[in-house]
Amino acid sequence: MNKKDDIKIHYSLLPAFDCDEPMKEAFLAGVKVSGVTIYNNNTNKILAQYPVLIGNTTHYDEFVAEMIKVGELLYNKVIECIEQDKVFDFTDLFGSGGCSNGGCGGCGGCH
Repeated sequence: MNKKDDIKIHYSLLPAFDCDEPMKEAFLAGVKVSGVTIYNNNTNKILAQYPVLIGNTTHYDEFVAEMIKVGELLYNKVIECIEQDKVFDFTDLFGSGGCSNGGCGGCGGCH
């Protein structure tokens, strides 16, 4: 079995909303911060988590789109680190240093 097959995405900050529809449950609960968890399905160990804020005027469809975007980005970066036998670091997620250094790391937060 491929290591990649063992790595899964859960669309909440585990252990919160550990259910079949975590995005829906989080949104309906009125939480202001949710997020994405990448974990090893065999060991249930969390490999990475990243928050997604839910604003007062955020529509459910916008929230879902942002969660999926963050999930794909985080998942791909964690897989890349595993394949390179490298420890995941959040600076890897946003490229070369982020906006604070004057160069965009691609997080989309400044758009």
